Amino acid sequence: MKENEYTHGSFIPNGRIIKNEEIKFFPELGEVFENLKNDYGKVLFPLCTIDLQIINPTWLGKAHFILTFIDYSGETNSLEYFTDYCDDYSISFDKINDKYTLQADIRILEVSEGYEEFRNELELAYKRSKEGYSQGIVYEMLSDRIETNELIMQVGGKPMWTQNDETPKDPNGKELEFIGQVFGGYFFPNELEQDIFLFYSPEFNFFVQRFQYS
Repeated sequence: MKENEYTHGSFIPNGRIIKNEEIKFFPELGEVFENLKNDYGKVLFPLCTIDLQIINPTWLGKAHFILTFIDYSGETNSLEYFTDYCDDYSISFDKINDKYTLQADIRILEVSEGYEEFRNELELAYKRSKEGYSQGIVYEMLSDRIETNELIMQVGGKPMWTQNDETPKDPNGKELEFIGQVFGGYFFPNELEQDIFLFYSPEFNFFVQRFQYS
């Protein structure tokens, strides 16, 4: 497969291609979060991990792409816990070595009773995909028979925004570095079709994920 050959909808990737051995799919929560809390596993679903040195040889540590369940019912108190980088369509993490710590109160991801059924369905779908991957029976795109892995839509380059450009800026007004993007629908078809755009601030040592929906 050649760089820029694969297309997602009308988009053409402009970053680098990535090999299977450069990705870890479905990492454990303890591999992703420094201060793991019980509620994390209910709303935060790690999809894959890459080394930051893939983007910049001087950056150390890991970058994690995390599918996030967000309740859009308006029936929670999540608005009280919004921050500059955490809201209905964004979540941020401080980087501690290879792991994350959530920058906001976990109650920002509170789930209402009406959304609990959807959350349960996503959790089950995540477990099925994770188990299937460990048994080598999930999608063709996860096969070791291919050199590159198309589940990572983009690594480096520029974001392929589904909607408007929502590149975050650090406290000094500088745009964060784009790490890459993945599409949740590739991991669990017909569940949560969430485009995840991951950014990093090497100066302030934190990550921001933006979410958009097709």
